[in-house]
Amino acid sequence: MLRLFAKTEIGLEGKVALITSGASGICKTIARLFVRHGAKVLIVDFQDELGHSVCKDIGSESISYIHCDVTNESDVEKAVDMAIYIYIYISKVWKA
Repeated sequence: MLRLFAKTEIGLEGKVALITSGASGICKTIARLFVRHGAKVLIVDFQDELGHSVCKDIGSESISYIHCDVTNESDVEKAVDMAIYIYIYISKVWKA
């Protein structure tokens, strides 16, 4: 099923995705799929070593990792701010 879905164009070019628990399991696979389809992805997790490993394995400038405990509101705010800064603000400055 995933193989069929992966071949389908899902229209993520230019989109930004913040994926919680992105360092492992199905969320890791979703992150990989989103990058493959053109999304800019910020994975957030508390598993730092795995998070950095996922980014390295995917090997794209379109994916980043930040430590985040989703039960901590301050961590979530920082993650959202980071996604905006990395993928929206910097890309607009770069294009200007």
